[in-house]
Amino acid sequence: LKKGIWQVTPVMKGWDHLDFVGLDALDFKHTGQELQGFYAGLINHMMRIEELDI
Repeated sequence: LKKGIWQVTPVMKGWDHLDFVGLDALDFKHTGQELQGFYAGLINHMMRIEELDI
């Protein structure tokens, strides 16, 4: 981990934190489908981790 670096694995080139929180509504570099895929990946990752803890 590096201070000041937004930690996400794998590193996502060309993305900014505003792309993920929806505060850059006029920026169309990424589709809604790409963003949905990102969040679905996070949820799937958390579900796998939770299964390991049981």
